[in-house]
Amino acid sequence: MGEPFLGNTRKGDKMNFGEMNFKMEILDRVFFGNTVLAYAISLAILFVGLIFVKVLAKVVVKRVKDRIKKDTADLESLIAQVLGGVVMPVLYLSCVYASLKILNLPAKLDTLIGALEVAVITFFAARLALMIIGYGLRVYAARKPEDVTLVRSLETMFRASKYLVWAMAVIIFLDNIGFKISAVIAGLGIGGVAVAIAAQAVFKDFFSYFSIVFDRPFKLGDFIIIGDFMGTVEYIGIKTTRIRSLSGEQLIFSNTDLTESRVRNYQMMRKRRVLFRLGVTYDTSFENLK
Repeated sequence: MGEPFLGNTRKGDKMNFGEMNFKMEILDRVFFGNTVLAYAISLAILFVGLIFVKVLAKVVVKRVKDRIKKDTADLESLIAQVLGGVVMPVLYLSCVYASLKILNLPAKLDTLIGALEVAVITFFAARLALMIIGYGLRVYAARKPEDVTLVRSLETMFRASKYLVWAMAVIIFLDNIGFKISAVIAGLGIGGVAVAIAAQAVFKDFFSYFSIVFDRPFKLGDFIIIGDFMGTVEYIGIKTTRIRSLSGEQLIFSNTDLTESRVRNYQMMRKRRVLFRLGVTYDTSFENLK
């Protein structure tokens, strides 16, 4: 009775070993330069990573958003913006990148993925820089919310910062992927010097504009006197400032003229002393004089 039992067990063991060998053969099969096992590991890393990031997003980001509802501090708003706009997308893309690094990819495809990695890092670094710059400008503007000129000027500065940050991001990206950017920068430097010399007056007015914005010798609506001209400030631009005179015409000054002149701002006066002279004829009666 024992022999058939042993015989059946050995036969079952042989079948199990055969199934295991068949499965191993499947996992060892190569498709497009990678085994089935490598593809499975890559998908597992991607799946587990995405689940982890999803859970992290629900736990961390949700807590931050709930806290912002209770306390609307601008710093916490920045943190939520960075988490949602930079950190979480980078984590999702990192899962994809980690899963692809398991595989043996063709040289051209591997180079393309490396370039995309640099592009993603540069893109989100630029976004992070713009978020921080925007936060700093918002905090500065919150000190003087009633100053329309300051708020509008800070918006202009933020737009200019966007162009500058993205231009630097493009230069850094091209340099990291092997593009010879030094020759281009040298050419731009020579051209920039020529442009700076040609537009010297424009740049002077531009920097004078920032001097007016931050030093604030006057603001919109102030009544000022510059030399023989006087009027109410209507517009403060990057190059010119416009004043409405008492007689109705508009006076246009370059910002450099204003910063290099003595400006009398009557809007800042708490009290004003005015001397009147009243003339009467000699035959005026005492009652009329009183």
